[in-house]
Amino acid sequence: MLNIKKKGKNIVEVTNGKDKHTFELSLDSLFSYGLFSIGASISNYQNIIKEDPIQYGEWDTNRNYYATNVDYELCLAFSNTGLLQTISFYEHCYFKGRDLIGMNIFSFLSLINKEPEKVDIDWIPTKDENHGQNHHCYVFYYPQKKVLQLWTWRKRINNIMIFDYSID
Repeated sequence: MLNIKKKGKNIVEVTNGKDKHTFELSLDSLFSYGLFSIGASISNYQNIIKEDPIQYGEWDTNRNYYATNVDYELCLAFSNTGLLQTISFYEHCYFKGRDLIGMNIFSFLSLINKEPEKVDIDWIPTKDENHGQNHHCYVFYYPQKKVLQLWTWRKRINNIMIFDYSID
C-alpha cells in the first residue's frame, strides 16, 4: 500500500507487512532509490525481485527484474556479473517528496537547480513505424560514470532511468 505522510516534508513510504521503506531518489554519486543502489549485488534483493518476462530487444544483454514490494512498476537491470546497473521508473519516482512522473520538465530543472548536459529528440513509435511521438531525452551526468535520463513528451516527464555505464 502506498502512503504519503507529512513529517516536515512529504515522505513516501511503501508498506509491505511490517516493513516500511522510504523511497527517495538520491542524485549524488551514490545513486540509489530506497533499498536499491546502483552497483549493489543481486544477492541483496533475491527476496524482493522477480525476473521480468518481457524481452527488451537483442541489444539488451542485462538480466531484467521488477520489484515485488512496491505497488507500481520499478524495473531493475542487472549486469552479467550480477550488479545493479539500471533502475527505470514508469509510474512513480519520488524525489524530495514529489512524484517526478508527470511533472513539468522545467519544474524539475528548478527543483534540482542544474541544467542537462545533453538534450536529444527521439521518435518513439506508438502503433507502428508510421505513427509515433517525438520525445525529448534530458541527460545529466554525475561523477563516477553515473547518468540520469528523463524522457519527456509535451514537456511532462514520463520515464526516468538512472544507471552506471561503467558496470558491465
